[in-house]
Amino acid sequence: MDKENKHHLDQSLGFIINIIALSMRTALEEALKPFDVSTTQWLVLQGIAESEEAIQTDIGKITHLDNATITRHLDKLESVELLQRTRIENDRRVQMVQLTDKGRELLPKITEVATQINARALKGLNASKIANFIEILHLINDNLTELHGDQLTQE
Repeated sequence: MDKENKHHLDQSLGFIINIIALSMRTALEEALKPFDVSTTQWLVLQGIAESEEAIQTDIGKITHLDNATITRHLDKLESVELLQRTRIENDRRVQMVQLTDKGRELLPKITEVATQINARALKGLNASKIANFIEILHLINDNLTELHGDQLTQE
């Protein structure tokens, strides 16, 4: 190995973020098994809930998922009656997506599970450090957005 190489994986921002994302996804997938919902399906449900008028393309923007992925998950979630789609009268190509009563009842339960996973990940950090960390992550995203143009939604 080249001793001049100063770049080590344990010091690589991208590597560390990727490992953390994988760990969080694995923990969340396991915790969501009893609900028969995947992490991506939860993300889609949450995206619908956060959108004023949920149109498929809006959900994609909120969740940063491509149209094919959104469609596949909407199909699955509709088949288990967690959401419903209706065509807009003046533009039949556009579908409004809404949570069903069953979806509205389930979403807080699975969101609580996600909140617990986040709390576990942030264990040992006080509110100030967490806020600073989130701010830093948004700054990193903003910096990278200048390169490729796909920005995380900020609250």
